[in-house]
Amino acid sequence: MRIKNGFCFFPCIVIFLVLVSADSAKTGTVSRGRKTIKEIVIQGNKSTEEDIILQFLDLDTGAYFDSSMIRPARRRLEQTSLFARVIIFSIPSPETVTLYVMLIEKPYFTISNIGGELLKRYGAKSKVLWQRGKVSLGFTKLNFRGKMEAFTVNLTLLEWRSLGLSWHKPFIQTPYYLNLGAGIADNPSQNYSLREQSIHVHTSVGRRIDDGITIYSGFKPRYANTKVVGKDTQNVTYAESSYAVTTPTGDTSTGYAFKTYVDTIPTGDKRFIETKIFSGLQVDRRDRGFDPEKGWIYRVSFLTNPVYPPGKVNRKYSGYRDSAKLGHDSLVAAFRNAGYTFDKSRELELLTQQYFQIYSQFQLYHRGFFAKDRFAYRLKLLLRDRDGGILNRVGAGGESSIRGYGSGAVDNGQQANNMAAYSMEYRFPIFTTPTFDVFSDIFDFSKIGYDLSNFYYRLDACLFFDAGYVWNKWSSPVSPSDDHQYGYSWGLGLRIMMPTMARSIAFDITPLLRDIGNDRLKWGYWWNLYVDLHY
Repeated sequence: MRIKNGFCFFPCIVIFLVLVSADSAKTGTVSRGRKTIKEIVIQGNKSTEEDIILQFLDLDTGAYFDSSMIRPARRRLEQTSLFARVIIFSIPSPETVTLYVMLIEKPYFTISNIGGELLKRYGAKSKVLWQRGKVSLGFTKLNFRGKMEAFTVNLTLLEWRSLGLSWHKPFIQTPYYLNLGAGIADNPSQNYSLREQSIHVHTSVGRRIDDGITIYSGFKPRYANTKVVGKDTQNVTYAESSYAVTTPTGDTSTGYAFKTYVDTIPTGDKRFIETKIFSGLQVDRRDRGFDPEKGWIYRVSFLTNPVYPPGKVNRKYSGYRDSAKLGHDSLVAAFRNAGYTFDKSRELELLTQQYFQIYSQFQLYHRGFFAKDRFAYRLKLLLRDRDGGILNRVGAGGESSIRGYGSGAVDNGQQANNMAAYSMEYRFPIFTTPTFDVFSDIFDFSKIGYDLSNFYYRLDACLFFDAGYVWNKWSSPVSPSDDHQYGYSWGLGLRIMMPTMARSIAFDITPLLRDIGNDRLKWGYWWNLYVDLHY
């Protein structure tokens, strides 16, 4: 009986073991069919660290390999904007795979900014040819230290003199980044006979919250020293203006040259520390960053200066001259009847004081009348809740503003704190060169990070119109009692577009009618030259 039961149980055990071994054999066959990554060979990275490349590859040795992994790995590397070309292929062996990652790096050392302006001294009997001049240069080392960082040096020469350094560090595989910077400057005031020497640092932290959407926040402390320049070492005097005055008795006289007031800067206010806190948002919906054909980008920022000096500036009535020897009281009364107010002494302004500011900029691009043409628009708006002080004046003019004017030249001469500016361009290509290698037989530019094979450039032309308006109180931009000023210009521009390097050189020329003194006007041509399109 026991033997019979044993014979019944034994076949069951045999069948079970056969099934398990068959399943194990099947599983072993599948495992042996999947190859593992034996080695990842990276070539062509002259600057980029290998650990950065491996982080974006997201592949590791010893892991099972699937050919479908190559395409997303290549896309992740291309999206870093570090490489002009990414090629990934595999060479299999019986049980493993060797991956080869072939890279061609983009240019990492580049001129990030070039520009300037020269304002001619009209009506002055002086051997000095240029009254004010500024040349700005910027150099950026992208992929600094091989870790996707950017290090920038900005230099300004001639009448404006400054040196600035900045460092941008992304935290790899996270949406966060850090900006650090510092600078020194020695610059003239736009509205006063002042020069300001300053030292500043700035720090900001940002985060990408979605594709094309970034938020940031930071602070910028600044130490500055101001000094009066020119013959008058105590006061800063506005230019004289001529008026036709009618007295209350009905007498009319012309030819008055009237100094409205003088700003006297106390000695204790020449040195100060100011700290600005800011935050902002950027939404980028352009089809590409360089030379966009369609889409839009919007930026908005908020700023205030909770740390500021309490120094005051006394604005005083200074005097008058008249050919009819009209009495002082009658002259002042006449100006008051015309809407002017002159107090002999009143505290009116500060070098700087606390204010809150909102700045926004919107840029739009779309197709022109023909397939390769396009329209580009830009709108800027800056609003403040109060006067920011002499050293925080607002103006318009210069590149990225109203071309044909100097930087900040469009101001109301007194206390502009708000600004609106608009630009429109119609761009159209003139010709495009065939692709060619730039001096490849003389020097291998790939040794310094430039891939100039298949290089080509395009010459574009454009018609543009710029306009700007500044005023004092944000709630009354067109009030007759408010100080305001506007400026506008139009002209022709040429652009050398280099898509291979994602850079451009822009030249704009603007014909304008200018006041050259002694009630004379003269047509002139003003130009701007800069790297990359600001519009």
